[in-house]
Amino acid sequence: MTDLYRFPTAEEKQFGQELVGKKITIYWDGDNVYYPCTVKEFDSSSGKFNVEYEENSDGEKYSEDLKSSTWKIWAGTDEEYTMDREIKREALGRAAKTEAVEKIARDNQPAAPAGSGGSSRMSYTAMVIEAV
Repeated sequence: MTDLYRFPTAEEKQFGQELVGKKITIYWDGDNVYYPCTVKEFDSSSGKFNVEYEENSDGEKYSEDLKSSTWKIWAGTDEEYTMDREIKREALGRAAKTEAVEKIARDNQPAAPAGSGGSSRMSYTAMVIEAV
């Protein structure tokens, strides 16, 4: 699925209360990644937004200054959003599973028979991944 987030318009960058309930993604410089979240509240006295990040399912809200942040707003439908998040969760699950299986394969690598002159690590890892 193509990225259905877009950069906000000049008008949207000035929004306050109008962004509450919107799905956005905020860029974190240190991680070089956009993180999806939902705008939950706007504090007009500080100009900051309380957002709930999807990766953090405990319901905790974080205060973000969108005026000084790089962010995008969801431009698709609610159905597309649900599909997009499911696809990304599945991809993360597959990546984590592959990494775990590769670690198991490395940790349980059988010793090469004496005089075989080589390692069968690649074929063993591939075999374990294929079996799972």
